[in-house]
Amino acid sequence: MRAKVFAITGVILLFPLCAAWASAVDNLVVFGDSLSDNGNAVAALASVGQTLGNYAPNALTDGPNTNPPTTGPFGLWVDQFASKFGLPDPKPVIVNTAGGLTLNPQGTNFAVASAQTGHNPSFSLSAPPTSANVPWTTDQVGLFNSLNGSSASPGSLYSFWAGSDDISNALSTNPLTVVSAAQNAANNIESNIRTLAGEGGRYFLWFNLPPLGDTPAVRAFGPLATLAANTAASAFNDQMNDDITSLLSTISNIAIIGVDVHGAFEQIEGNPQAFGFTNITDPAQGQSVDPNQYLFWDTLHPTTAADALVADLAVRDASAFVSAAPEPASLALALLGIVGLFGAGLRRRHVLKAEHRR
Repeated sequence: MRAKVFAITGVILLFPLCAAWASAVDNLVVFGDSLSDNGNAVAALASVGQTLGNYAPNALTDGPNTNPPTTGPFGLWVDQFASKFGLPDPKPVIVNTAGGLTLNPQGTNFAVASAQTGHNPSFSLSAPPTSANVPWTTDQVGLFNSLNGSSASPGSLYSFWAGSDDISNALSTNPLTVVSAAQNAANNIESNIRTLAGEGGRYFLWFNLPPLGDTPAVRAFGPLATLAANTAASAFNDQMNDDITSLLSTISNIAIIGVDVHGAFEQIEGNPQAFGFTNITDPAQGQSVDPNQYLFWDTLHPTTAADALVADLAVRDASAFVSAAPEPASLALALLGIVGLFGAGLRRRHVLKAEHRR
């Protein structure tokens, strides 16, 4: 019986160390557009004396002081994911100072509202971001490399959620190119992941696109626009799946964690009440409603309640591959456990020897 208790105690005490030895990450590095931007666009606007308006202080969603306000949850999926997964909240890389815009060397969120994928021909590392000079995902990776010496830590989790702005741009300029634009967007992100993997990155969180035609902004243009946007989103997702297969077959020792936002959105559409929503077609912004019961804050962006569902989905998917690195206190507990087990083992051997002599 004592041996059984001893074995069970060993498992409990060693469990934190097992987590430390497993695939662990210690921070979240974010690339993408407004769905993940928790302060970069705000800093750029502040540098010219502007604000987002009726949005949370740092992101295009609802907040405690918006009209209507939310009582929580707060933050985009990145903020909520970090909290739930046990990682530091990713800080925006762009900050507004008295001397103008600058880069935060400790920043790990490179996502910027309105960013497309690939390289923005108008973007320059030497110029502050403007509405035209927005870093797209390839430029964001370039910013990351400029701050990290083109070295991607294997202990970081790199997330990508972008492509909807590529589709939106194609719809407004040449709808006939919308499918090819979507496929090219997925390929651009694949190229970005290859770059980071070549620099040492191992773990990647890649979000697919929801049915964009079902957003209030697109539905306002009629059924043809809805069909085109949804077809493009599906084309992106199909190409993304092919790209993930290609990445995993050509690069060893990496994990691509696909997050199926499209499937989650379809589940919500099938039974909104099961997810706490009473309205999934209209924006809550400026209305006398509870935003937590609405899927959309404005005509394009989700509420923080919807972001919470995305965060939960990402936590579930990421947990199958990685865990957050344990705190030093957990490591200390594990080491104490080893010492205790070693000492207990020695004492038990002495007792057995004494009993044998008797």
